[in-house]
Amino acid sequence: MRKINGLIHIGIFVVAVALFACIFISKIQFTGEDRSKLKDFSEGWIYQDGTIAEVDNLKEENKIIVLHEITEDVSGYNLCFRSKNINFSVYMGKTKIYDFHPAINKVCGHSYGNYIHSILILSGNEGETIRIEAEPVYADGTEFFDDMYMDTGDNYYLKMIKKNLVRFIICILIMVLGVGLFTLGSVFERKNEGRAQTQSLGLMAFLTGMWVMMESLILQMLTHNSPVCHLINYMTLILLPIPAIYLVSYMTGHSKSNIKEVICAIVLLNFVFQVYSTVFGTKDYHDLLGLTHGIIALTVVVAAWLLIRALIGKKEKNKSKFMIVFAFLILGGGGIIDIVRYHEGKSYGTAFMIGIFLFVLYLGYYEIKEVMKMQERNRHAKELSRLAHQDVLTQVESRLSFNEYEEKIKNEKTGNYLIVQFDVNNLKKVNDRYGHHEGDHQITAAANLIKESFQAKGHIFRTGGDEFIAILKGKDIEVWFRQQKEVFDKKIKEYNETEKPSVILSIACGAANYVCGKDELEQVEIRADSLMYENKKKLKEIVDK
Repeated sequence: MRKINGLIHIGIFVVAVALFACIFISKIQFTGEDRSKLKDFSEGWIYQDGTIAEVDNLKEENKIIVLHEITEDVSGYNLCFRSKNINFSVYMGKTKIYDFHPAINKVCGHSYGNYIHSILILSGNEGETIRIEAEPVYADGTEFFDDMYMDTGDNYYLKMIKKNLVRFIICILIMVLGVGLFTLGSVFERKNEGRAQTQSLGLMAFLTGMWVMMESLILQMLTHNSPVCHLINYMTLILLPIPAIYLVSYMTGHSKSNIKEVICAIVLLNFVFQVYSTVFGTKDYHDLLGLTHGIIALTVVVAAWLLIRALIGKKEKNKSKFMIVFAFLILGGGGIIDIVRYHEGKSYGTAFMIGIFLFVLYLGYYEIKEVMKMQERNRHAKELSRLAHQDVLTQVESRLSFNEYEEKIKNEKTGNYLIVQFDVNNLKKVNDRYGHHEGDHQITAAANLIKESFQAKGHIFRTGGDEFIAILKGKDIEVWFRQQKEVFDKKIKEYNETEKPSVILSIACGAANYVCGKDELEQVEIRADSLMYENKKKLKEIVDK
């Protein structure tokens, strides 16, 4: 446990170092030549009627035209900016110099989402008017141009990477944590040790990390496939309530409640409905975003209800549950802030990103500690089980193992077994004359010889002080046993000649065949025991002579 705790603390330290590295990198200036002026070009735009245009807060119209004069200090640079949910063409005077009306696969929706543009403004155009004619995809206030600068294309891309790098790497960290937790939970689930909540936390972390990453723009710049990134953004948001409600259900002790299945069904119906509407209908994911937000809100309400029930329940009143509530408050608070900001037409995702990062860090730490505690308990349980099923002195299987194996073969319908009873002769004489230490030595020697001779075809059990039973199975097992019995007798003779024990080692045995589904196992054991006592008498007579 100390080693595991040490690894957890090292992991947290590595995450902290990664965050500080991100912040440090974000402060580095990526400019090469001093040619780039990074001139802000977001102001000075006007509509056709002469009114001032705010390009990051455009009028909600079917067609928007904005104009800006080209001055000498920006001629020869690139007009660089980000667009969202808006198609447009750019004109220099009467000449179209750029057109952006991307063809989008139906399944991706009506819009490409976010895209980074770099449009060369040739030298010699001083005094000309640049005109952007735009058609909003949705015209609901979510369309805009922002981060608009006159710059070199390469420098602008580096600037955007620098601006979004911290968010991007935090999202990567969240996703990596998610994959790790999901894998950890899956390993324990396969062992039937029930860590579905770890899986749920991992999946939730992965989906939220992916969702927030889509707002960082870096993936769009790397892949040059904004529509697919936009689709992933919606898909992850739609599916997010599923792992969230499962996580809350398991962590609050309501794993048997049907409420998680109800939420899951609602989410999946919403998923199918939105895909169908986008591909075959007039509305897409963006138009139906209110429905998705409503389901998220419902999930938050249900999760809060489950948490409250857990807190007021007698069995759930402990420190960890209050900490879990605190973690969910951080996450829910960040989500609510971002939903409000989205409907206000502002940039969103940052508050939820911070919330999910803290949420995953804390609950991930909590889950890993719980898993390690469970591992320790299981290790102790396995050790106790091993000790219970293994004879301490001889290391063969114990009486408990024999009883369990006996019940197993009783329930088999077909098969043949050979039941062999063993008994160490003269053990009382050894204990009385030479002490129990010598007696234990003889028992151990007997166990080793029995194992060496017969264990290849079955199980060896110590069922009493000087009593052993072998249950053997295999093709022509009786023939094999007779051959091995000769080997066994030779081994006993060699032991007595080599070790020269105070009292010679003598082991009696008797074997009887058991046919599954036909014989009574207890009767077969009695028959083997009877044959063993007959052998014991013969051995005694030989010794007496």
